[in-house]
Amino acid sequence: MIPPALLEKAKVKGSDEQYQAYVRQFPCVFTDLYDREDNGVPRSVYAHVNRVSRGSGMAHKTPYSGVPTLDEIHAVILHSKGETKNIREFLDEQSIIMLRNFVNSVTPPEYEFFKKKRQRVYEVDCPELLDAISMGVKRVWKGNTKRLVRITIERARKKRSNQQNRSQWVLYQQLAKECDKNPKILGSMAFEYANTLAKKAIKHDTQTAIHEMMKVICNESKSTTTLKTDTWGEEYAHEIIHFARERLGIELTMPVNDKGLTEFESRFNH
Repeated sequence: MIPPALLEKAKVKGSDEQYQAYVRQFPCVFTDLYDREDNGVPRSVYAHVNRVSRGSGMAHKTPYSGVPTLDEIHAVILHSKGETKNIREFLDEQSIIMLRNFVNSVTPPEYEFFKKKRQRVYEVDCPELLDAISMGVKRVWKGNTKRLVRITIERARKKRSNQQNRSQWVLYQQLAKECDKNPKILGSMAFEYANTLAKKAIKHDTQTAIHEMMKVICNESKSTTTLKTDTWGEEYAHEIIHFARERLGIELTMPVNDKGLTEFESRFNH
């Protein structure tokens, strides 16, 4: 359902025809590609997102409810195959985002800059989205043209919306203000943090507790899974060894190769 307040703002902003013309200026929500180019002007197909809850019915398409797509996606994914539950959820979300863009006068991408884009990152959480993206990728090969495309697949973290992220940081800002006024609050939070780590250790999850502490102490709270330099893991290991020796008085040993790692793992697992 379109938020009533948003729909009212859209009606004040312009007509449904103006909204459709606005949407066609954006790239496809599935593939981040334009359907075609008319005299140097990019265009997408306007795909209606029709829902009974949005006022659609027999021979009546929902106004202010649509997204930009490629023609083949509009024809095959949305009509021939029919919308699945996953596609419906995706389109519902994207249509509201597009309507907010219209209300807030968000400008389409600058086309000359857009054409130079050589890399795209897609977030896929269901096979139907992958089907749609593959249709866009096929546009790279026209006729018998042979071109190399590199596709990287990785497990992504759970996606959060911008609104969720902003809400989270608003709460943090309020807490920070209270801590600045009363340092005892920050001390209480530090105690709760230490207590949580201690509970993990008591539950025989000591390694996880240590991992959380080492990220803060030796890695400035950065993730240990997203840094991609070849030597980073070794540097981080040396930081841990140095901290253990200088601050805790403990000597740790880092295996120098895969064989050494295997020997250590077998020693600690048996």
